[in-house]
Amino acid sequence: ATSMTESAHANADFPARRLARAALVLTDGRRVESDWTTPKWDAEDPPSDAELSQKFHALADPALGSSRAQSLESEIMEGQFPQVPRIAALLAQPAISGRTVSSKSA
Repeated sequence: ATSMTESAHANADFPARRLARAALVLTDGRRVESDWTTPKWDAEDPPSDAELSQKFHALADPALGSSRAQSLESEIMEGQFPQVPRIAALLAQPAISGRTVSSKSA
């Protein structure tokens, strides 16, 4: 079973810092606990452009195809004033044929 609880320690710094830690109670009764951590890519340590691009393509390429995903990324990131009609047209095209996404995994 899993349970989540709030911590006064973590809440004291929120929203400036978002702290979390994990604690496991093993079947033999021992408790194992992590240190306090902050999430990856918070305000103090934002992602690089390369990291954002990598994450975008990991999520978009399987659904859109790498060519369309690259076009979409270029339209959004490279233009000083992204063209909404072109972005909308790229997003409106059907997903890759034969691939469906269930509402449970989306």
